[in-house]
Amino acid sequence: MNTPTQEQMELVRRTLERRAAQLKLELAEHGEIHDRTDAGPGVADTKDLASSQATDEVGAAEVERDRDELRQIEAAFQRLAQGRYGQCVDCGDTIDAARLAAQPAATRCLTCQQQREHAQHPGEH
Repeated sequence: MNTPTQEQMELVRRTLERRAAQLKLELAEHGEIHDRTDAGPGVADTKDLASSQATDEVGAAEVERDRDELRQIEAAFQRLAQGRYGQCVDCGDTIDAARLAAQPAATRCLTCQQQREHAQHPGEH
């Protein structure tokens, strides 16, 4: 397995730190927006209610997606600390540098990720 250089690992760490900070800010802002909309006046009509509910559902999905990504980043920090960053959790091979550049919190090599997705959605591939 090719061991990443100290410089490469520091770049990964900074990238993950920036993304984690951005996600935390977005989650905090969503909380403030949600609090303000909850405190607003009553809904004027059925269309407004439907629109408000749809917006709430989209917002909840975005929050869950951001929380999930933050959990993935925290797990990547743990792998960094343990010296396991960049190793596929399924086969143990090195995850391609291009994949890590695109998805720094990736836990699987491309082959294992594709196999996992195919197993989860067999009719779609």
